[in-house]
Amino acid sequence: MYRRIGLALAFAGFACSGVAAPWTKALDAAWHAPQLTAPGVTGTLGGSPRDLDPDPTFGYGTGQMTYDLGHADAPREEGLRVYAMAGDAGWYVLARHARQGGGWDAVVVQVNPNGEGADEFLVQTPLGDIADAVMDPATGKFYFVGGGHNPVLPGDDSDFGVTCMDITILPDGGPCAGFGAGGTAWVGFNLGGGNHEMAFRVVVRPNIGLILAGLAEDQDDNWHLAVASLYRASGALYAPFGTGGRFVHTVPKADIYLMDMVLSNDPDAQTRIYLAGGWSAGVEHGDVDGYVLALKAMAGVPDTNFNGTGIRSVALNLGTCDPYCNQDAVSALAVQGDGKLALAGAAYDDAIIAQPMLGRLKVDGSFDNGFHGTGLFSVGTSWPGHDGMWPAGIAERPDTRELVVAMSYRVSSAAGSPTRQLLTQWSSNGNTLRASRSFEFTAHASQIPEAIPHGLLVDADSAMMVGSRRWDASDWSNQDHDITLVRTLVDRDFLFRDGFE
Repeated sequence: MYRRIGLALAFAGFACSGVAAPWTKALDAAWHAPQLTAPGVTGTLGGSPRDLDPDPTFGYGTGQMTYDLGHADAPREEGLRVYAMAGDAGWYVLARHARQGGGWDAVVVQVNPNGEGADEFLVQTPLGDIADAVMDPATGKFYFVGGGHNPVLPGDDSDFGVTCMDITILPDGGPCAGFGAGGTAWVGFNLGGGNHEMAFRVVVRPNIGLILAGLAEDQDDNWHLAVASLYRASGALYAPFGTGGRFVHTVPKADIYLMDMVLSNDPDAQTRIYLAGGWSAGVEHGDVDGYVLALKAMAGVPDTNFNGTGIRSVALNLGTCDPYCNQDAVSALAVQGDGKLALAGAAYDDAIIAQPMLGRLKVDGSFDNGFHGTGLFSVGTSWPGHDGMWPAGIAERPDTRELVVAMSYRVSSAAGSPTRQLLTQWSSNGNTLRASRSFEFTAHASQIPEAIPHGLLVDADSAMMVGSRRWDASDWSNQDHDITLVRTLVDRDFLFRDGFE
Protein backbone atom coordinates (compact mmCIF):
# COMPACT_ATOMS: atom_id res chain seq x y z
CA MET A 1 0.00 0.00 0.00
CA TYR A 2 1.12 3.54 -0.43
CA ARG A 3 2.53 4.03 3.03
CA ARG A 4 4.86 1.14 2.56
CA ILE A 5 5.46 1.47 -1.15
CA GLY A 6 8.22 -1.05 -1.55
CA LEU A 7 11.07 -1.66 -3.85
CA ALA A 8 11.19 -5.31 -4.88
CA LEU A 9 10.99 -6.05 -1.16
CA ALA A 10 8.51 -4.05 0.90
CA PHE A 11 9.65 -0.89 2.61
CA ALA A 12 9.56 -1.79 6.24
CA GLY A 13 5.66 -0.10 4.31
CA PHE A 14 -19.71 4.98 7.60
CA ALA A 15 -20.50 8.05 9.45
CA CYS A 16 -22.52 10.76 7.72
CA SER A 17 -20.64 13.64 6.20
CA GLY A 18 -19.71 16.33 8.69
CA VAL A 19 -20.86 14.36 11.73
CA ALA A 20 -18.24 14.02 14.43
CA ALA A 21 -17.82 10.43 15.59
CA PRO A 22 -17.79 9.40 19.26
CA TRP A 23 -14.46 10.14 20.88
CA THR A 24 -12.54 7.52 22.81
CA LYS A 25 -8.93 7.42 23.87
CA ALA A 26 -6.66 4.55 24.78
CA LEU A 27 -3.53 4.76 26.91
CA ASP A 28 -0.76 2.38 25.90
CA ALA A 29 2.14 0.97 27.79
CA ALA A 30 4.95 3.38 28.60
CA TRP A 31 7.96 3.88 26.36
CA HIS A 32 10.08 0.85 25.67
CA ALA A 33 12.99 0.74 28.10
CA PRO A 34 15.93 -0.76 26.10
CA GLN A 35 18.16 1.91 24.62
CA LEU A 36 20.17 1.98 21.43
CA THR A 37 23.93 1.81 21.30
CA ALA A 38 26.06 3.71 18.83
CA PRO A 39 25.59 2.02 15.43
CA GLY A 40 28.26 1.10 12.96
CA VAL A 41 28.53 3.34 9.94
CA THR A 42 30.36 3.90 6.73
CA GLY A 43 32.86 6.14 8.43
CA THR A 44 33.31 6.95 12.12
CA LEU A 45 30.44 7.80 14.42
CA GLY A 46 31.58 9.52 17.59
CA GLY A 47 29.95 9.69 20.99
CA SER A 48 27.38 7.54 22.75
CA PRO A 49 23.66 8.22 22.47
CA ARG A 50 21.67 9.41 25.45
CA ASP A 51 18.01 8.84 26.20
CA LEU A 52 15.43 11.03 24.54
CA ASP A 53 13.07 11.66 27.43
CA PRO A 54 9.33 11.31 26.89
CA ASP A 55 7.47 14.55 27.63
CA PRO A 56 6.19 14.04 31.22
CA THR A 57 3.25 16.39 30.59
CA PHE A 58 2.00 14.38 27.62
CA GLY A 59 0.11 11.11 27.66
CA TYR A 60 -0.12 10.84 31.45
CA GLY A 61 3.64 10.97 31.73
CA THR A 62 4.36 8.31 29.11
CA GLY A 63 4.88 10.67 26.18
CA GLN A 64 2.59 8.61 23.95
CA MET A 65 -1.10 8.31 23.18
CA THR A 66 -3.37 6.32 20.91
CA TYR A 67 -6.63 7.61 19.49
CA ASP A 68 -9.58 5.42 18.58
CA LEU A 69 -12.28 7.36 16.76
CA GLY A 70 -14.87 4.82 17.83
CA HIS A 71 -16.30 3.72 14.48
CA ALA A 72 -16.80 0.03 15.11
CA ASP A 73 -17.96 -0.63 11.54
CA ALA A 74 -14.77 0.77 10.01
CA PRO A 75 -11.94 0.76 12.54
CA ARG A 76 -8.95 1.47 10.32
CA GLU A 77 -7.49 4.85 11.30
CA GLU A 78 -4.02 6.20 10.52
CA GLY A 79 -2.37 9.45 11.50
CA LEU A 80 -0.74 11.31 8.62
CA ARG A 81 0.55 14.71 9.79
CA VAL A 82 0.66 16.88 12.90
CA TYR A 83 0.63 20.70 13.17
CA ALA A 84 1.00 22.95 16.20
CA MET A 85 -1.87 25.25 17.16
CA ALA A 86 -1.15 28.89 17.85
CA GLY A 87 -0.20 29.89 21.37
CA ASP A 88 0.85 26.43 22.56
CA ALA A 89 -2.83 25.45 22.59
CA GLY A 90 -2.15 21.92 21.36
CA TRP A 91 -1.99 20.23 17.99
CA TYR A 92 -4.00 19.34 14.93
CA VAL A 93 -3.60 15.69 13.95
CA LEU A 94 -4.53 14.97 10.34
CA ALA A 95 -5.63 11.40 9.74
CA ARG A 96 -7.55 9.11 7.44
CA HIS A 97 -10.37 6.74 8.34
CA ALA A 98 -11.67 3.77 6.35
CA ARG A 99 -15.39 3.62 5.62
CA GLN A 100 -17.42 0.46 5.67
CA GLY A 101 -17.93 -0.60 2.06
CA GLY A 102 -14.95 1.35 0.71
CA GLY A 103 -13.77 4.93 0.49
CA TRP A 104 -12.10 7.12 3.07
CA ASP A 105 -12.93 9.93 5.45
CA ALA A 106 -10.72 12.94 6.11
CA VAL A 107 -10.20 13.46 9.84
CA VAL A 108 -8.84 16.35 11.89
CA VAL A 109 -8.36 15.76 15.62
CA GLN A 110 -7.69 18.64 17.99
CA VAL A 111 -5.30 17.43 20.69
CA ASN A 112 -4.84 19.24 23.99
CA PRO A 113 -1.33 19.95 25.35
CA ASN A 114 -1.60 16.95 27.69
CA GLY A 115 -2.41 14.62 24.79
CA GLU A 116 -6.13 14.24 25.36
CA GLY A 117 -8.41 14.72 22.39
CA ALA A 118 -10.46 17.90 22.61
CA ASP A 119 -12.52 17.64 19.44
CA GLU A 120 -12.77 15.76 16.18
CA PHE A 121 -13.91 16.64 12.68
CA LEU A 122 -14.70 14.04 10.03
CA VAL A 123 -15.71 14.65 6.43
CA GLN A 124 -16.64 11.96 3.94
CA THR A 125 -14.59 12.06 0.73
CA PRO A 126 -15.11 10.42 -2.67
CA LEU A 127 -11.45 9.33 -2.66
CA GLY A 128 -10.65 5.67 -3.04
CA ASP A 129 -7.52 6.21 -0.95
CA ILE A 130 -5.97 9.05 1.08
CA ALA A 131 -2.18 9.18 1.15
CA ASP A 132 -1.26 12.55 2.65
CA ALA A 133 -2.67 15.73 4.15
CA VAL A 134 -1.58 19.30 4.79
CA MET A 135 -2.74 22.35 6.72
CA ASP A 136 -2.73 25.76 5.05
CA PRO A 137 -1.65 28.10 7.86
CA ALA A 138 -2.84 31.15 5.94
CA THR A 139 -6.46 29.98 5.79
CA GLY A 140 -6.72 27.30 8.49
CA LYS A 141 -8.08 24.83 5.94
CA PHE A 142 -6.97 21.23 5.52
CA TYR A 143 -6.34 19.32 2.29
CA PHE A 144 -6.35 15.52 1.95
CA VAL A 145 -4.94 13.93 -1.20
CA GLY A 146 -4.98 10.53 -2.83
CA GLY A 147 -6.75 9.04 -5.79
CA GLY A 148 -10.02 7.67 -6.98
CA HIS A 149 -12.61 7.67 -9.69
CA ASN A 150 -13.71 11.10 -10.85
CA PRO A 151 -17.51 10.75 -10.83
CA VAL A 152 -17.92 12.81 -14.02
CA LEU A 153 -15.73 10.44 -16.07
CA PRO A 154 -16.69 7.01 -17.47
CA GLY A 155 -14.81 3.80 -16.84
CA ASP A 156 -12.57 2.71 -13.98
CA ASP A 157 -9.71 5.16 -14.46
CA SER A 158 -8.38 6.83 -11.32
CA ASP A 159 -7.15 10.42 -11.06
CA PHE A 160 -5.43 12.58 -8.48
CA GLY A 161 -8.03 13.71 -5.96
CA VAL A 162 -7.86 16.37 -3.24
CA THR A 163 -10.57 17.15 -0.67
CA CYS A 164 -10.61 20.45 1.24
CA MET A 165 -11.97 20.47 4.81
CA ASP A 166 -13.07 23.59 6.70
CA ILE A 167 -13.47 22.93 10.44
CA THR A 168 -14.98 26.39 11.00
CA ILE A 169 -18.21 25.22 9.40
CA LEU A 170 -20.42 24.62 12.43
CA PRO A 171 -21.03 22.40 14.18
CA ASP A 172 -18.77 19.62 12.90
CA GLY A 173 -16.83 20.99 9.94
CA GLY A 174 -17.48 20.28 6.29
CA PRO A 175 -16.17 20.44 2.70
CA CYS A 176 -14.73 23.82 1.68
CA ALA A 177 -17.19 25.99 -0.21
CA GLY A 178 -16.11 26.79 -3.76
CA PHE A 179 -13.34 24.17 -3.90
CA GLY A 180 -13.79 21.78 -6.81
CA ALA A 181 -17.17 20.06 -6.80
CA GLY A 182 -18.54 19.54 -3.30
CA GLY A 183 -15.13 20.19 -1.78
CA THR A 184 -13.12 17.79 -3.97
CA ALA A 185 -11.02 18.63 -7.04
CA TRP A 186 -9.71 16.10 -9.57
CA VAL A 187 -6.61 16.16 -11.79
CA GLY A 188 -6.06 13.68 -14.62
CA PHE A 189 -2.85 13.16 -16.64
CA ASN A 190 -4.22 10.70 -19.22
CA LEU A 191 -0.99 9.03 -20.30
CA GLY A 192 -2.92 6.19 -21.91
CA GLY A 193 -3.59 2.60 -21.01
CA GLY A 194 -5.20 2.10 -17.62
CA ASN A 195 -4.84 5.76 -16.69
CA HIS A 196 -4.32 4.82 -13.06
CA GLU A 197 -3.08 7.87 -11.22
CA MET A 198 -2.68 8.72 -7.54
CA ALA A 199 -1.23 11.60 -5.54
CA PHE A 200 1.05 10.58 -2.69
CA ARG A 201 2.23 13.95 -1.36
CA VAL A 202 0.88 17.48 -1.04
CA VAL A 203 2.40 20.79 0.09
CA VAL A 204 1.04 24.31 0.35
CA ARG A 205 2.81 26.93 -1.74
CA PRO A 206 2.32 30.33 -0.06
CA ASN A 207 0.30 32.93 -1.98
CA ILE A 208 -0.82 30.52 -4.71
CA GLY A 209 -2.02 27.12 -3.71
CA LEU A 210 -1.25 23.44 -3.61
CA ILE A 211 1.36 21.19 -5.18
CA LEU A 212 0.30 17.56 -5.61
CA ALA A 213 2.80 14.86 -6.58
CA GLY A 214 2.31 11.20 -7.35
CA LEU A 215 2.47 8.58 -10.07
CA ALA A 216 0.67 8.15 -13.39
CA GLU A 217 0.51 5.02 -15.57
CA ASP A 218 0.96 4.92 -19.34
CA GLN A 219 -0.36 2.48 -21.95
CA ASP A 220 2.62 0.15 -21.43
CA ASP A 221 2.01 -0.18 -17.69
CA ASN A 222 5.00 2.04 -16.89
CA TRP A 223 4.75 4.58 -14.10
CA HIS A 224 5.88 8.19 -14.28
CA LEU A 225 6.34 11.00 -11.78
CA ALA A 226 3.40 13.38 -12.05
CA VAL A 227 3.04 16.81 -10.42
CA ALA A 228 0.17 19.28 -10.50
CA SER A 229 -0.19 22.87 -9.27
CA LEU A 230 -3.62 24.06 -8.08
CA TYR A 231 -5.15 27.24 -6.70
CA ARG A 232 -6.01 26.63 -3.07
CA ALA A 233 -9.33 28.45 -3.12
CA SER A 234 -10.90 26.78 -6.16
CA GLY A 235 -8.83 23.67 -6.92
CA ALA A 236 -8.40 24.83 -10.54
CA LEU A 237 -5.08 24.11 -12.21
CA TYR A 238 -2.45 26.87 -12.15
CA ALA A 239 -1.81 27.01 -15.91
CA PRO A 240 1.74 28.55 -15.93
CA PHE A 241 3.06 25.43 -14.17
CA GLY A 242 4.44 22.81 -16.58
CA THR A 243 1.90 22.24 -19.35
CA GLY A 244 -1.48 23.59 -18.33
CA GLY A 245 -0.74 23.03 -14.64
CA ARG A 246 0.81 19.57 -14.98
CA PHE A 247 4.35 18.19 -15.16
CA VAL A 248 5.33 14.59 -16.00
CA HIS A 249 8.83 13.15 -15.67
CA THR A 250 9.24 10.06 -17.83
CA VAL A 251 11.62 7.22 -17.02
CA PRO A 252 11.27 4.45 -19.67
CA LYS A 253 10.79 0.91 -18.36
CA ALA A 254 11.35 2.04 -14.81
CA ASP A 255 10.17 0.91 -11.44
CA ILE A 256 9.57 4.24 -9.74
CA TYR A 257 8.47 5.32 -6.29
CA LEU A 258 7.63 8.71 -4.80
CA MET A 259 8.12 9.05 -1.07
CA ASP A 260 8.46 12.69 -0.12
CA MET A 261 8.19 16.26 -1.39
CA VAL A 262 9.18 19.60 0.15
CA LEU A 263 9.36 23.23 -0.93
CA SER A 264 12.40 25.49 -0.72
CA ASN A 265 12.53 27.85 2.23
CA ASP A 266 12.62 31.19 0.43
CA PRO A 267 9.94 33.53 1.83
CA ASP A 268 7.23 32.66 -0.67
CA ALA A 269 8.48 29.14 -1.50
CA GLN A 270 8.60 30.08 -5.17
CA THR A 271 12.04 28.75 -6.03
CA ARG A 272 12.03 24.96 -5.91
CA ILE A 273 10.06 21.80 -5.32
CA TYR A 274 12.09 18.79 -4.25
CA LEU A 275 10.75 15.27 -4.87
CA ALA A 276 12.39 12.06 -3.68
CA GLY A 277 12.02 8.30 -3.83
CA GLY A 278 13.61 5.46 -5.77
CA TRP A 279 13.74 4.37 -9.39
CA SER A 280 15.45 1.90 -11.71
CA ALA A 281 16.05 4.22 -14.64
CA GLY A 282 15.95 2.44 -17.97
CA VAL A 283 15.83 -1.04 -16.43
CA GLU A 284 12.64 -2.94 -15.79
CA HIS A 285 12.62 -4.55 -12.32
CA GLY A 286 16.34 -3.96 -11.87
CA ASP A 287 18.57 -2.25 -9.33
CA VAL A 288 16.95 0.79 -7.75
CA ASP A 289 18.71 4.04 -6.83
CA GLY A 290 17.41 6.82 -4.67
CA TYR A 291 16.84 10.17 -6.35
CA VAL A 292 16.09 13.81 -5.65
CA LEU A 293 14.38 15.79 -8.40
CA ALA A 294 14.35 19.62 -8.23
CA LEU A 295 11.66 21.53 -10.13
CA LYS A 296 11.22 25.24 -10.57
CA ALA A 297 8.21 25.89 -8.37
CA MET A 298 6.60 28.49 -10.62
CA ALA A 299 7.47 27.08 -14.05
CA GLY A 300 7.07 23.38 -13.31
CA VAL A 301 10.23 22.30 -15.17
CA PRO A 302 13.48 20.72 -13.90
CA ASP A 303 15.88 23.24 -12.35
CA THR A 304 19.18 22.69 -14.16
CA ASN A 305 21.01 24.70 -11.49
CA PHE A 306 20.60 21.54 -9.40
CA ASN A 307 23.30 19.04 -10.45
CA GLY A 308 23.13 20.29 -14.05
CA THR A 309 20.01 18.30 -14.90
CA GLY A 310 17.67 18.84 -11.96
CA ILE A 311 18.20 15.26 -10.80
CA ARG A 312 20.63 13.84 -8.25
CA SER A 313 21.12 10.09 -7.78
CA VAL A 314 21.41 9.15 -4.10
CA ALA A 315 22.70 5.61 -3.58
CA LEU A 316 25.21 3.83 -1.36
CA ASN A 317 25.05 0.60 -3.41
CA LEU A 318 25.66 -1.59 -0.38
CA GLY A 319 24.40 -4.70 -2.17
CA THR A 320 26.23 -6.54 -4.93
CA CYS A 321 23.82 -9.34 -5.84
CA ASP A 322 21.33 -8.66 -8.62
CA PRO A 323 18.71 -7.36 -8.63
CA TYR A 324 17.19 -7.14 -5.18
CA CYS A 325 20.27 -6.69 -2.99
CA ASN A 326 21.14 -3.31 -4.47
CA GLN A 327 18.14 -1.11 -3.88
CA ASP A 328 18.26 2.37 -2.39
CA ALA A 329 15.59 5.00 -1.85
CA VAL A 330 15.22 8.46 -0.32
CA SER A 331 12.15 8.42 1.92
CA ALA A 332 12.31 11.76 3.79
CA LEU A 333 13.44 15.32 3.00
CA ALA A 334 13.87 18.55 4.96
CA VAL A 335 15.05 21.96 3.77
CA GLN A 336 17.38 23.44 6.37
CA GLY A 337 17.55 27.06 7.42
CA ASP A 338 20.61 27.60 5.20
CA GLY A 339 18.81 26.16 2.16
CA LYS A 340 20.65 22.84 2.15
CA LEU A 341 18.62 19.67 1.76
CA ALA A 342 18.79 17.04 4.51
CA LEU A 343 17.66 13.59 3.47
CA ALA A 344 17.07 10.17 4.95
CA GLY A 345 16.42 6.85 3.31
CA ALA A 346 17.51 3.24 3.19
CA ALA A 347 19.78 0.94 1.23
CA TYR A 348 19.60 -2.85 1.06
CA ASP A 349 22.77 -4.82 1.72
CA ASP A 350 23.65 -8.35 0.58
CA ALA A 351 21.77 -9.78 3.55
CA ILE A 352 18.68 -8.03 2.13
CA ILE A 353 18.44 -5.82 5.23
CA ALA A 354 17.47 -2.18 4.82
CA GLN A 355 20.18 0.03 6.30
CA PRO A 356 19.19 3.61 7.16
CA MET A 357 21.16 6.26 5.32
CA LEU A 358 21.45 9.97 6.05
CA GLY A 359 22.79 12.68 3.78
CA ARG A 360 22.83 16.34 2.89
CA LEU A 361 22.89 18.14 -0.45
CA LYS A 362 24.04 21.65 -1.18
CA VAL A 363 21.78 24.04 -3.06
CA ASP A 364 23.63 23.21 -6.30
CA GLY A 365 22.79 19.51 -5.87
CA SER A 366 26.26 18.34 -4.85
CA PHE A 367 26.84 16.30 -1.71
CA ASP A 368 27.86 18.38 1.30
CA ASN A 369 31.20 17.00 2.48
CA GLY A 370 30.71 18.86 5.75
CA PHE A 371 28.11 16.23 6.60
CA HIS A 372 29.88 13.14 7.90
CA GLY A 373 32.79 13.68 5.52
CA THR A 374 31.15 12.56 2.29
CA GLY A 375 27.61 13.93 2.44
CA LEU A 376 26.01 10.47 2.57
CA PHE A 377 26.51 7.57 4.96
CA SER A 378 24.93 4.37 6.21
CA VAL A 379 23.99 3.98 9.85
CA GLY A 380 25.04 0.32 9.66
CA THR A 381 23.91 -2.99 11.10
CA SER A 382 24.91 -2.97 14.77
CA TRP A 383 21.67 -1.48 16.08
CA PRO A 384 20.19 -4.12 18.43
CA GLY A 385 17.66 -6.33 16.70
CA HIS A 386 18.14 -4.44 13.48
CA ASP A 387 16.22 -6.26 10.77
CA GLY A 388 15.41 -3.36 8.52
CA MET A 389 14.90 0.32 9.34
CA TRP A 390 12.98 2.89 7.31
CA PRO A 391 13.08 6.65 7.97
CA ALA A 392 9.64 8.22 7.76
CA GLY A 393 10.53 11.83 8.52
CA ILE A 394 13.46 14.18 9.03
CA ALA A 395 13.49 17.72 10.44
CA GLU A 396 15.98 20.34 11.60
CA ARG A 397 15.84 21.81 15.09
CA PRO A 398 15.51 25.57 14.63
CA ASP A 399 17.96 26.57 17.38
CA THR A 400 20.90 24.18 17.01
CA ARG A 401 20.53 22.83 13.45
CA GLU A 402 20.56 19.30 14.82
CA LEU A 403 18.56 16.74 12.87
CA VAL A 404 15.71 14.64 14.21
CA VAL A 405 14.84 11.48 12.28
CA ALA A 406 11.71 9.36 12.78
CA MET A 407 11.99 5.73 11.74
CA SER A 408 10.20 2.42 11.91
CA TYR A 409 12.24 -0.67 12.64
CA ARG A 410 11.71 -4.35 13.18
CA VAL A 411 13.16 -5.61 16.42
CA SER A 412 14.68 -8.80 14.98
CA SER A 413 14.51 -11.15 12.04
CA ALA A 414 12.63 -13.75 14.06
CA ALA A 415 9.08 -14.58 13.02
CA GLY A 416 6.61 -12.59 15.06
CA SER A 417 9.04 -9.77 15.78
CA PRO A 418 7.26 -6.46 16.51
CA THR A 419 7.76 -3.20 14.65
CA ARG A 420 8.48 -0.09 16.72
CA GLN A 421 8.57 3.64 16.19
CA LEU A 422 11.93 5.28 16.77
CA LEU A 423 13.05 8.89 17.28
CA THR A 424 16.73 9.79 16.88
CA GLN A 425 18.57 13.09 17.35
CA TRP A 426 21.78 13.72 15.38
CA SER A 427 24.45 16.40 15.41
CA SER A 428 24.18 18.97 12.65
CA ASN A 429 27.28 17.56 10.91
CA GLY A 430 25.99 13.98 11.03
CA ASN A 431 28.97 12.74 13.07
CA THR A 432 27.16 11.92 16.28
CA LEU A 433 23.98 10.18 17.28
CA ARG A 434 23.05 12.40 20.22
CA ALA A 435 20.05 10.61 21.65
CA SER A 436 17.31 8.13 20.79
CA ARG A 437 14.16 6.49 22.08
CA SER A 438 12.04 3.65 20.74
CA PHE A 439 8.31 3.26 21.36
CA GLU A 440 6.33 0.06 21.23
CA PHE A 441 2.54 0.02 21.02
CA THR A 442 0.64 -3.04 22.17
CA ALA A 443 -1.58 -5.19 19.98
CA HIS A 444 -4.29 -7.79 20.43
CA ALA A 445 -3.02 -10.91 22.18
CA SER A 446 -3.10 -12.91 18.95
CA GLN A 447 -1.35 -10.25 16.86
CA ILE A 448 2.21 -9.10 16.23
CA PRO A 449 2.65 -5.49 17.45
CA GLU A 450 3.21 -3.12 14.56
CA ALA A 451 3.62 0.65 14.88
CA ILE A 452 4.58 2.84 11.91
CA PRO A 453 5.43 6.58 12.00
CA HIS A 454 4.11 8.75 9.18
CA GLY A 455 4.79 12.39 10.12
CA LEU A 456 7.20 14.47 12.22
CA LEU A 457 7.00 17.88 13.90
CA VAL A 458 10.09 19.39 15.55
CA ASP A 459 10.55 22.63 17.48
CA ALA A 460 13.24 23.97 19.82
CA ASP A 461 11.96 21.98 22.79
CA SER A 462 10.35 18.81 21.51
CA ALA A 463 9.84 16.29 18.76
CA MET A 464 6.43 14.82 17.92
CA MET A 465 5.78 11.77 15.78
CA VAL A 466 2.37 10.81 14.39
CA GLY A 467 1.52 7.45 12.92
CA SER A 468 -0.51 4.32 13.46
CA ARG A 469 -0.50 1.06 15.34
CA ARG A 470 -2.15 -2.14 14.22
CA TRP A 471 -4.32 -3.64 16.93
CA ASP A 472 -5.92 -6.53 15.10
CA ALA A 473 -5.99 -7.80 11.51
CA SER A 474 -7.06 -10.72 9.40
CA ASP A 475 -5.59 -9.27 6.21
CA TRP A 476 -4.30 -5.95 4.90
CA SER A 477 -7.72 -4.76 3.74
CA ASN A 478 -9.42 -5.50 7.06
CA GLN A 479 -7.17 -4.10 9.75
CA ASP A 480 -7.96 -2.47 13.05
CA HIS A 481 -5.64 0.53 13.35
CA ASP A 482 -5.41 3.38 15.85
CA ILE A 483 -3.82 6.79 15.44
CA THR A 484 -0.65 7.23 17.49
CA LEU A 485 1.12 10.31 18.79
CA VAL A 486 4.51 10.38 20.53
CA ARG A 487 6.20 13.41 22.11
CA THR A 488 9.75 13.61 23.46
CA LEU A 489 11.85 16.43 24.84
CA VAL A 490 15.08 17.25 23.02
CA ASP A 491 18.42 16.40 24.55
CA ARG A 492 20.08 19.70 25.46
CA ASP A 493 23.59 18.56 26.40
CA PHE A 494 24.85 19.79 23.04
CA LEU A 495 22.72 22.91 22.87
CA PHE A 496 25.61 25.25 22.10
CA ARG A 497 28.20 22.89 20.61
CA ASP A 498 26.50 22.52 17.23
CA GLY A 499 26.54 26.25 16.66
CA PHE A 500 30.33 26.07 16.33
CA GLU A 501 30.76 22.82 14.41
